[in-house]
Amino acid sequence: MMVMDFTITNESIISPRRWNRIKRDTYALIAKKWIDTNLRKHFTKQGAREYAYVKRDGEGASGKGFKNSYTGMKKRVQGHTDPLRFTGRLEKEALSGSKVTNKTKHGATIVIPGRVLNLKPGKNKIDMAKEISTVSTREIQQMIQDAQQKLQSELRKGRLAKETITIR
Repeated sequence: MMVMDFTITNESIISPRRWNRIKRDTYALIAKKWIDTNLRKHFTKQGAREYAYVKRDGEGASGKGFKNSYTGMKKRVQGHTDPLRFTGRLEKEALSGSKVTNKTKHGATIVIPGRVLNLKPGKNKIDMAKEISTVSTREIQQMIQDAQQKLQSELRKGRLAKETITIR
């Protein structure tokens, strides 16, 4: 869970109702943008490195160790070794069905469909739900920039351009 706190220097100029609507819309925009720009990367090898996924059985192995491992079997049967993907069903469900729900002044919730995400980690300790919802530091910085731009543009609409916004 990521927490962003918005503060405005002079709240008396803007009504609480409008400020809450602006915050709700900002959270929804950030969540939608994360789905559109970052979710796909979770199914790539680059994403596995960036988000520090747990290594799968056979990754980095060679010879018989690789051939008999989960990764070797996935390469043999499916023709790839991409993370969070075996048949591609989860990727297809996640990329086509993810949506932003529960938009409030306190945040927004992203729902990522996929039955396998509900499975509890077994002996291999791989929590796919946690892996697919991981957010990198670079993405957090981008979300902060997007939030500042959205908030500034909303405030300019109400002729409040000299007000300042800080995001912690």
